[in-house]
Amino acid sequence: MNIRYWTRHPLRFLRRVWYFFYERAHLTEPFVAPGAIRFLDTALPRQGIGLEWGSGRSTQWFAKRLGRLVVVEHDGTWYEQVRRQLQEAGIDNVDYRLIPLEHPPRSRRGRSMIQFPLRRSGGRVPGRVFRFRGGRRPLPAGVRASGARQG
Repeated sequence: MNIRYWTRHPLRFLRRVWYFFYERAHLTEPFVAPGAIRFLDTALPRQGIGLEWGSGRSTQWFAKRLGRLVVVEHDGTWYEQVRRQLQEAGIDNVDYRLIPLEHPPRSRRGRSMIQFPLRRSGGRVPGRVFRFRGGRRPLPAGVRASGARQG
């Protein structure tokens, strides 16, 4: 921890301390901002279907607020742990899928590499992927990544 940084930004330090205690007081909530949790709690359709990419403490939270939840997990050990938690909680509206990675879990830079195939007007573009956490990359002309914004 850099003391100089925290002395120059005391409000950030206070927010960090507040959030530290907030997380411990709300152990069943997802790791997102408290305002986002309040929004999702009121905005999620109770009969809706959700997709969670990666499971954790948010899985039960979303499952209790949606009619159906599809969850994709790649780690077998974590999958078994969360599956057991769902069974103990009596949650049965989760379609929980274990899908192992087809590539090494870490790149050379030590960051996660999650890749999604891109599509061009209905057909797959061979060899083209949109990388999250890889920085901003321009997409080729005519190629769209659904749900992602370019730039």
